[in-house]
Amino acid sequence: MMSNQAYFTAASMDTMLHHLNAFGIEVKYNKHKEANVLILLHTGVYLLSSVKAPNRNCSTYLSDKDTKVDVDVIQVMKVTQQSACWCEL
Repeated sequence: MMSNQAYFTAASMDTMLHHLNAFGIEVKYNKHKEANVLILLHTGVYLLSSVKAPNRNCSTYLSDKDTKVDVDVIQVMKVTQQSACWCEL
């Protein structure tokens, strides 16, 4: 069955806050101040990523590792597809 949701529809910040509260997660925005995308995984791990076209390289903070890594924008988009929720900051 096909979803009627758009392929890359971001959630609203209210929806994201609902999910974060359900997991009991407090996002540490100061870990990646340039981030413009917040991704919440089903495991409770969150990612803060700076997606800046046309640059394919995205600096991304991983909450479970407490570190930043550089990843390709395609990888970030693949993660959003499998995430519990994601939104633009």
